Amino acid sequence: MSRSATGVEEAERLARLMSENQHSNNVECDLRFRISYCFYNDISMTEMSANCHRAAFPGKCLSGVRFFLATPARTARVRTGREGRMQGNSQPPKEAAQDEAMMRIAYRVAARARQTGNHPFGAVLVGADGTVLMEQENAFLPDRDMTGHAERVLMTRASRAYPPEVLADCTLYSSAEPCAMCAGAAYWAGIGRVVYGLSEARLKALTGNHPENPTLDLPCRTVFAAGQRSVAVTGPILEDEGAALHQGAW
Repeated sequence: MSRSATGVEEAERLARLMSENQHSNNVECDLRFRISYCFYNDISMTEMSANCHRAAFPGKCLSGVRFFLATPARTARVRTGREGRMQGNSQPPKEAAQDEAMMRIAYRVAARARQTGNHPFGAVLVGADGTVLMEQENAFLPDRDMTGHAERVLMTRASRAYPPEVLADCTLYSSAEPCAMCAGAAYWAGIGRVVYGLSEARLKALTGNHPENPTLDLPCRTVFAAGQRSVAVTGPILEDEGAALHQGAW
């Protein structure tokens, strides 16, 4: 983890400011997050978003300030999870670049599915270290399985192969936003983060009420928000590329 002198100085400065505002838990929590975010990503306060998640995090001490010990997946949960966490796709450049690279792998899987006669959907499971662990095409054929969505099948495979504590630091990349069924599968498998390309709303505009894909336009964030653990969500990203996969398919 890169920690520049500038980042440490910023943390020290904010630590002093935090100690002067002990009357407000909100101030303390907000600063704690800002410090941990800057320290982990090695950026200055001016480079981070003005919106911050107000919550206390466990971590280690540096000059009396507790820093969030984060994996990329956990850092993402801070930014985009439930209960007041930031929504949208504001990301450090490195993470955004990795998300785009992994999403294009999911898009290639989706294109492969279409070439074999299936629906143009694909999903990829990526580990905490950025390694692609599994790929999954849509599995509607050969059995005409209406539940054979790429994400659902991938989550079933992942749940059999990895324990929840491993999946908690994994990311599911899906060529389209997970439907209610697929979001539920990700939740039950224990996935920590979901990144999707094409939104359900835009997919519905493309598929209409197609008998093989009567799109269920329920945001996956709504599904995850009903759960009892946090699942980070980023998306849509590279949405035009995702939409192009469906041209002429429905």
